[in-house]
Amino acid sequence: RRRSRPAPAFSSEAARQVLARLRAWKVQHDEDRARQAGPFFKMVWDGIFGDDDGAVTEAIAEIETALAAR
Repeated sequence: RRRSRPAPAFSSEAARQVLARLRAWKVQHDEDRARQAGPFFKMVWDGIFGDDDGAVTEAIAEIETALAAR
């Protein structure tokens, strides 16, 4: 069981830098997926990278929410 730890200090600038890197990853990922030939290879791509894509999409939303609340 993990112990509760206080959240680290939130730096808006650091969050914006991470957000920019995550958005760039997402754009590159989407472009690479679009280049896959046919639905079978897109399905394989999603099977390999789907979890990463979901995690990045979720992280982007969380950072955007945190920045909007500031």
